[in-house]
This record gives sequence, structure tokens and C-alpha cells, in this order.
Amino acid sequence: MFKNVSLIISLLLSGTMLLSGCSIEEQHPNLEVLNPEVVNPIIEHVSGEEAEIGNLNEKTIGFNVFDSSLISFIDIEKSKENYMISPLSFKCALGLAVSGASGDTAKELYGVLGYDDFSDFESLMRRINDLKVQFDSYNERIQGYEWIEEKEKEGMKIHFDVANSVWDVSGKLKEDYIEEVKSKINAEAKNTSINTVVEEVNTWVNEKTRGLIPQLLSNVPPDLGAVLVNTVYLKSSWFEEFSVTANPMKFTDVDNNVVEKESINKTDKFAYYKDDDSELVIVPLNGGANIAYVLGSRENISEKINKAEKKKEIYVEVPKIEMETTFDKKELVNYLQANGVKEAFLETADFDKMSEDMFIGDIIQKTKIKTDEKGLEAAAATAIIMKDNAMFMEQEEPIKFICDKPFTFYIYSEIDGVKDLMFFGNYVK
Repeated sequence: MFKNVSLIISLLLSGTMLLSGCSIEEQHPNLEVLNPEVVNPIIEHVSGEEAEIGNLNEKTIGFNVFDSSLISFIDIEKSKENYMISPLSFKCALGLAVSGASGDTAKELYGVLGYDDFSDFESLMRRINDLKVQFDSYNERIQGYEWIEEKEKEGMKIHFDVANSVWDVSGKLKEDYIEEVKSKINAEAKNTSINTVVEEVNTWVNEKTRGLIPQLLSNVPPDLGAVLVNTVYLKSSWFEEFSVTANPMKFTDVDNNVVEKESINKTDKFAYYKDDDSELVIVPLNGGANIAYVLGSRENISEKINKAEKKKEIYVEVPKIEMETTFDKKELVNYLQANGVKEAFLETADFDKMSEDMFIGDIIQKTKIKTDEKGLEAAAATAIIMKDNAMFMEQEEPIKFICDKPFTFYIYSEIDGVKDLMFFGNYVK
């Protein structure tokens, strides 16, 4: 069937998926559908058992060095919590930053990403565009079937999009930087102000994530210079629709508590893999994306997904998922720092290709996911807060002068250093 397919992170990376109706084949048996057996262009495979990045040395529990290191780092604090993170959204946002970096600042950022230079980002963007083409092709096919009503076609459409934007608050971003991120990362460039940037960024993110993430920023520092933002959006449905399980699933949680969960199920020929440590099944979605549900160890996950083979019919039952995660307590900043990125957070950071006097002040990401029998809905948005170290100076407390008692006033002229009193006033009631 399909071997090189996406792990669940590939979908979590992807952004929003609105839920479509039944699978096309079930609704319309004569409808030709796209083959889901494709390599998801988001995946970057890692050879060998170990992935090394910065100060971390981790097993390949992601599809590349960056994925593995990021997930391992977040797991330290959240391994016993439901959470979702988007390595793709984080990576694209860092692409906006490294586009404006030079010297050691750029070297450290490329190092944590596992990239040699910006050409690796351009390769990522080409893969993203290739996936967009697959989704567009699927929609074109649907549009060509005259026996399907237009309203029904609209509900069956699928979408994948990655959006980048740069919000200039300081007015100092260099034109060469703006032109580069426009041409190479397809970023939008916006001029804004400290008073309006929060509302404008949130409106943009809300639009790009189809309302799934209505608010990314809540406040910004007074020395804000720019905001670099990425969103990823995906809308799809299961290649074959699931059924809602009649009885609640008895789910044993991380603390060995048994809880009831709503679940969905399907019996079909799925790609499947099992060894002494792991068991996984890969479920395709329309448009070429996939989700791999993994039990047990995640080590060498990319290799195991590659080895998954189409088996005899397999009964798959999984809980419905609905959760949202916010990383706004320096988790992503701490991750970069733990992996050797130091210069980017100092006032001496070299983002001179972007603007003079810029450095990274904070990184925020929000994600949300929901699955049911029809498909999967998820969104991710990441913002890198760039501070301007030449823009804000601490203000002394002003001296208060309040005329709330009798006072006098003088109106005078001064010519050649000589003062001439024109009027004197005395105000006492």
C-alpha cells in the first residue's frame, strides 16, 4: 500500500482540517479518487538510529533531527499531559527569523534546525507547494463530477496551506529582507503599530486558521520591533470514513485509571507494523496526508513507518481527540537555548539583514485538534516576537506639578538674551 507515509505529527504540523462528509467512495462508488499512497512531502527522513542536535542526543522519535529533539524536549515537562505541538509551524517561523540573521546568530539557528543554509528552507517550501498541488488536484476532480450537487462538492473539498507574515512595528525592517521573505517564503509584509499589532495579528491568524485559533497574541512588550508569524492549515476527511463505536471505550490513562472515551472504528486493509517495542497503523486522509497511531515505543519511528505493510483486514478503534495546547511560558525559547541558540536572544544578536538592533524576545505557539468519524481538524500558529533594543528606554517617574492651590504666572518676551515681562498673573481663587 503506502509505506512512506506521515506520522500523526505530520498532521499536527499541518494546521486545520474541517470535517467533511462520508468518504467519496462510500457516497459515490463510481467516483475516482486520488491514491493516498504517496510520500508526504513534509517528512524529512533521518538515517541511523541516533539524531544529534545542539546539546541533545535523542533517538529518532520524529521524522528528522529537529522533530525528534523538539518532541523530546517538550516531553520532559508534558509527557503525562495531553498536548500537541507543530514542528512545521515552528520551523517556518524560524525560517522568517534566520532569513534576517547573519554570523553566529544564523549559524546557531541553522544548527538547531539541522540545516546547512537557506536552500534547505527553499526545499521545504517546494515540498509544501507540492502537497498543495495534490490537494488542488483532488478538488479539481471533485469539481468535474456533474452528478454531485454544488453544495455537496463544497463540503467535500480539502485544503492545505502554510502562511507566513512579517509585522513591522518599528518601521526599521530592511527592504531587502522584506523582498527575500516575500519571494522565498511567500510571506506577507505588514506595517503596523504597537497599538494595533495584537488585533491585526490575531485577525490574520484567525482568518488563516479558519477560526480555530482566534487569538495568538494577548499582549506585546513595549520595545516590540516586529512579529514573525506562521500558520498551517489543513482540511481533509478520512480516505474511508470511520464509524462511531456504540459503547464507550475503556481507556487506561497514564496513571492507570480506567476512563470512558468516545471512540471511532473501522475495519479495513491498513498499513501496519509491529515489533517487540511498537505497534502502529497508518490511516490515510484524502489529499495525501496520513495519520499513524502508535502504541509503545516511538524510537526510530520514521524507519518503522517505512516498514509498515498492507496487511489483511485490521480493526482499528481510536478515541476521538479534542484538545488545544498553548506554549507561551518560554518553552520554545528554552528549547532553542538548550540546543545551543544563544546569540539570537541577546541584544548583540546579528539580525542585521532584517533590521538593526533586533533580537528574539519570545516565541509563542498555539495548537488545536479534533477528530471524529468524518476526519480531522487541527490548527497551529507560531509567533516570534522580535524586540528592538534601540527603541525602548526606561522612563523615569515624571515630576508632578499640579496647580491645585494659588499660583502666579508671567508672560514675557526674550530678545538677545534679555527677558521682558509682558504680563504677570496671580491666581488665587
